[in-house]
Amino acid sequence: MHPVFFNIGGLTIHWYGLFMALAFLAALIIWTLVGRREGRDAQFSSDLLFLVMILGIVGARTAYVLSNASTYAEHPISVFFLWKGGLIYYGGLIGGILAVLVFARLRHIRGLDLLDFAMTALPVSHALGRIGCFLNGCCFGDICKAGPSVRFPSGSDPWQRQVDLNHISVTTPESLSVYPVQLYEAAVNIVIFAVLLRIYRKRNRYGMVTAVYLLTYPLCRLLFENLRGTHRVMWGPLSSAQGISLGLMAVGAILLVYILKRPPLEATKSA
Repeated sequence: MHPVFFNIGGLTIHWYGLFMALAFLAALIIWTLVGRREGRDAQFSSDLLFLVMILGIVGARTAYVLSNASTYAEHPISVFFLWKGGLIYYGGLIGGILAVLVFARLRHIRGLDLLDFAMTALPVSHALGRIGCFLNGCCFGDICKAGPSVRFPSGSDPWQRQVDLNHISVTTPESLSVYPVQLYEAAVNIVIFAVLLRIYRKRNRYGMVTAVYLLTYPLCRLLFENLRGTHRVMWGPLSSAQGISLGLMAVGAILLVYILKRPPLEATKSA
């Protein structure tokens, strides 16, 4: 894998940036198709996407910079080098949720209703982002002990990490075999997408899609985190991502209990 898609003259296109753009495009397409049944046209979806894109990227980058504060203190200008990677998903998720709630308030839409709508596209966008991570070499897996594996070339993030840990020398042409954890997450996200889309089409309570997402992806992340080979901020025995995953699952469980206690939409409409 090589992080550069192509280079023509002074123009360099990175795989990571390309797949991030594809992730946002996929969200726009899915929202437009899903929204047709509800009178939410492409303009509505593009307006929502713009706000989600801005706050999502800001949240994801802010979380990454804070997690690597010492590095960015030495090279502050690199905070803006998004094409090199460096986005934390949970920061982007929080920023995106905030954007959806702000948009809902501006358009006078129920917050949980719009969150459900937004969640339908999230797993596909996330899957594309993880493929970008794989091609970029970031968010890589630990040294593989069993199962499918992949090697990254010298100069890549996995290779550099293994050099720093004295697993290999600087003359080694490629990294040791690592888990393709980015592709594992991409595959799981596609499954979650299918589940959420089915629930959305049949939902009889606002918030059901959001609750299911908060109970599924964070659980997968909690488990996959054990296969990560990147430097992780630890909160006691858990990484920060695992701690946040548990917190989001708790929120999902509370939300699920709350919405199940409320009357279904048909009963609300007929009342």
